Amino acid sequence: THNRLVVGSSPTGPTIISLENSTSYTQIYFAYRKDAYSSFNIYLLRVLWVKILRITTELNRDIDLLYILSGTSRSGKTIVAKEFLKQTGIPYMSVDSIMMGFTNGIPEYGIHDRLWPNEIAVKMWPFFKAMCENMIWSEVDYLLEGEAFLPHLLCELLDNNKNRVQVAFMGYGKANLEEKVKDVKAYSHGVGDWLINEPDEYIESHIKNMIDYSSLIQRDCAKHRLAYFDMSHDFESSMHRVLDSLMQPTSNR
Repeated sequence: THNRLVVGSSPTGPTIISLENSTSYTQIYFAYRKDAYSSFNIYLLRVLWVKILRITTELNRDIDLLYILSGTSRSGKTIVAKEFLKQTGIPYMSVDSIMMGFTNGIPEYGIHDRLWPNEIAVKMWPFFKAMCENMIWSEVDYLLEGEAFLPHLLCELLDNNKNRVQVAFMGYGKANLEEKVKDVKAYSHGVGDWLINEPDEYIESHIKNMIDYSSLIQRDCAKHRLAYFDMSHDFESSMHRVLDSLMQPTSNR
């Protein structure tokens, strides 16, 4: 069963008007009076939007999805994954941990954390592809988060599993190098943060490489019509756009 949630505005802000069955997918409609665009009502709309997403997630539990959130190092993927868990209850796994399992557990495979992310993605893809196919077959909602995916590699998985996989990529190709380095240091999550313990020259070099890599990912996403979000400015708003994209009815490719 799919649903249509109709939302409108009252003198005090947005309200749910009705919830109706639809034959295609979950549709959410907003209707606003011209004088309703106060900052307070916009805030209420955000609160209501989160509640709507929770409702529609529960209404569509019969459609189990695999969510893949990828992109460049230090783009905020883990922060978004945690917020996704908070809003939907859908758990996430960092594929970086799996990559480190290969690095330290079976080094003969030649997979290690000093490779470029696209090199890791190519080497890891046969494993991740089989893992993703099994997760889809198992019909369990899950989000995979990490660098080790490339847009063009995901195409076959998406084409073979219509409406079962939702993908978003994140980067910061428009970021200022000095400001981004400051942000990385200021918002470090402390223990377990491998980058923050490196020399300043290494941190700056890594961020510069990731700015360049963001442009590569953005071009690959555009070529294959996958969602890409630049997180260079106004992270909070950008994060909400990523979350909204992930929680919309599947529309990849």
